[in-house]
Amino acid sequence: MRYRILLTLFLPILIFAGCIQEPVENPEGKYGSSVDQSKQSVLSNILSKEGVYLNREIVVSGVISELSEQLNITTFTLTSGSDKIKCSFENMKLPKSLEGQNASVQGSLVYIQVASEAGRQPGGEHVFAADPTGGSYKEELRLKVKGIQIIKQAK
Repeated sequence: MRYRILLTLFLPILIFAGCIQEPVENPEGKYGSSVDQSKQSVLSNILSKEGVYLNREIVVSGVISELSEQLNITTFTLTSGSDKIKCSFENMKLPKSLEGQNASVQGSLVYIQVASEAGRQPGGEHVFAADPTGGSYKEELRLKVKGIQIIKQAK
């Protein structure tokens, strides 16, 4: 009886402790689906002709930065030269150690609606009423990620 009470008390703590672990870096440098290098494109070409690439699967390379996680979506910025694109990876946690690493990223180029500062009052609260001008949201170009391959640097 005593063990059952102890187990009932400590089991949720052990489960919770296992859930808050930081994601571990994959030694092969692969996250999600395999990256098809034959679809490789230059980021500046994609951003200058986004209409051609919209809703198509592409592969771009660059440096990962600004890695963050909210709910089940990990977001990061991929930078190639002076060009940047925001990336969203659903249902995949990535280790913070990927920041600053070169990677090939495969996914679909899409527009998503994100909250805009235009929808905020001076006190910081959001305006919940529908805004007929669309000022509360803006469309943002994103790469909806399916796979990442870290590019190993030659030693």
